[in-house]
Amino acid sequence: MNNVDKQYLDLLQDILDNGVYKETRAGFVKSVFGRQMRFNMKDGLPILTTKKVFTKGVIHELLWFLKGDTNIKYLVNNNVHIWDDDAYRHYLTICNTEVKMTKEEFIEAVKEGKTYAFPTEKEGFLKYYKAGDLGEVYGHQWRKQGEKQIDQIQNIIDMLKTNPDDRRMICMAWNANDFDKMALPPCHYGFQVYTRKLTPIERLDWLWEHSNGEYDEWKSPTEQSLDDLGVPQRELSLMWNQRSCDFGLGFSFNLLSYSILLAMFAQCVNMTCGEVICSLGDVHVYENHIEGLTEQLTRNPNKYSLPKLELNPNIKNIDDFTFDDIKIEGYESYPIIKLPLSVGL
Repeated sequence: MNNVDKQYLDLLQDILDNGVYKETRAGFVKSVFGRQMRFNMKDGLPILTTKKVFTKGVIHELLWFLKGDTNIKYLVNNNVHIWDDDAYRHYLTICNTEVKMTKEEFIEAVKEGKTYAFPTEKEGFLKYYKAGDLGEVYGHQWRKQGEKQIDQIQNIIDMLKTNPDDRRMICMAWNANDFDKMALPPCHYGFQVYTRKLTPIERLDWLWEHSNGEYDEWKSPTEQSLDDLGVPQRELSLMWNQRSCDFGLGFSFNLLSYSILLAMFAQCVNMTCGEVICSLGDVHVYENHIEGLTEQLTRNPNKYSLPKLELNPNIKNIDDFTFDDIKIEGYESYPIIKLPLSVGL
């Protein structure tokens, strides 16, 4: 059952009907405040089918975050250009010389890994900048936050393995101390994971689904026998929080990205996937997106079934995943709806 598109289109209609007009740094929007949606991973991979989602870009961006990378070279090298405008804008704020690169020259400099030195206000001192740097954005905060270089991702995995009922399994990208070191503050600023124990019936159902008839534990199953066969004991869910949600363009990335991240976590700690939940603050539609999104509202949300996510089952370490280890099988959708990217949310 595909309830992903229905929930999305219902909230889109809500924004268009009830949103208030606001003027923002990136243009006029219609905006509502405080919305939540929930998606069960058992129903299929949460992804929009009423328009084609740039899955390659989502996967590469997520891997980029998980690498702790904050330079767009990895993305550019993989023909993913969703961060180009923010990186170029950040470069222009740093560059205080009279001669500035065009955006095209800037992207070439990124590909070549060029570093530049700019004079600072303090005579004799230089500021060094590598083309494509964004400062201490998502990847830095996830993997190397603060003076202690805290790896929040690994901390969550360790807690899932040792204390899965812990209420502190949280990753925060919102670090006010580092705002002046970021190209822009994080929009999706934090996420939390939560587990629950599977019932014996749920564990047997999992074994039936994954055993291909190889085992006969149905005759006299015990917790120990299921444990010995590697049957998961728990279900994992994830909720992300977002202060600013570009609903026409950015949300489809965020939903798919956190759904894949949930599945990666679950595989690394031998759990099943539960719900992915979004808690959205300022949810808005840009004025220049309304025409395209109005077309999306006419599309049938039940025409296509949700696809399946297939992860390389041999990967058990979050840092070992590559692009080729993440497959989306059976994804069908309506055509893409081209919407302009609004920079500086």
